Amino acid sequence: MAAVRTACRDALKSRPAPAFFAAAREYLVYIMQRFLAQDAAHIVRLRAVMPATDREAERVLEDLARALAGLRSALAPLESGADATSACREFVTFFDAQLSPQRHVLAPLIDRHYTLADWRAVSFVDADNILEEGRRFEAVRAALPPGVSLDVARPVVAAAG
Repeated sequence: MAAVRTACRDALKSRPAPAFFAAAREYLVYIMQRFLAQDAAHIVRLRAVMPATDREAERVLEDLARALAGLRSALAPLESGADATSACREFVTFFDAQLSPQRHVLAPLIDRHYTLADWRAVSFVDADNILEEGRRFEAVRAALPPGVSLDVARPVVAAAG
C-alpha cells in the first residue's frame, strides 16, 4: 500500500495518467477497506484483552477510532467512482496528514496483549485476499506512467513528497 501511495504522490507531480489513477484507486479501495476492518477488529479485541485500568492504551484506541472515522470519509471519493486523479490526490493528502502519524500505534499494544490466535482472528488475510491484492497491485504496476515506479523498498516519508 505504501508503494502505491508513494507512486500516486509521484504521479500527481507530473502529467495526468488516468489509467494509472484508475488502477491505483481500485487497489487503494480494496486494501484500505481491509485495513479499516482489521483496525476496527483490533480495537474491539484489544479492549477485550487489556486491563480496563490502562488509560494510555484506551487513549491510543480512541485516537485510532477517530482516525478510522476520518479514513472512512476520505475513502468516499475513491469508492464513489469520481474522478480517479482527484480522488487519489485527496486520499494521499489525507493519509499523509492524518494517518501517517497513526502508523504502528497499535504495535506496542498488540505485542503486549495478543497471542498468535488473536492476530490471526483479526488479520482478514487468506489466500484469496493475497491473490486479489496481488492482481490489483500488478494492474497498478502495468499502468505506471513514465518516470514513476512502485519501489517497495523505498522508505516512505509522509509529506516529504
